[in-house]
Amino acid sequence: MRAFVAIRQGLLQVNTSKELEELKARVKALEESSEDILGAVNDLSEETRKELDDIYLALSQMAAKQKQISKPLNPIGYKAIMERNQEEKQKEA
Repeated sequence: MRAFVAIRQGLLQVNTSKELEELKARVKALEESSEDILGAVNDLSEETRKELDDIYLALSQMAAKQKQISKPLNPIGYKAIMERNQEEKQKEA
């Protein structure tokens, strides 16, 4: 906020049109350079977004393959042993 007040007061103190034209030229140069910088940032963010999409796709494909490869593990513990024994008895019967 203080910067804008200082600019306004500075513009009021500028008496000659030459100084005013010089200030306009400097502001225009700053605007052009900032547009160039913003354009470069947007290009970078698009490239980064594309790379992140590719990484996400690769990770999801790897996760799908891992699900296909992994087999169900045999449960362990007393209850698991009892259930296996019951299943074996049912198969024998």
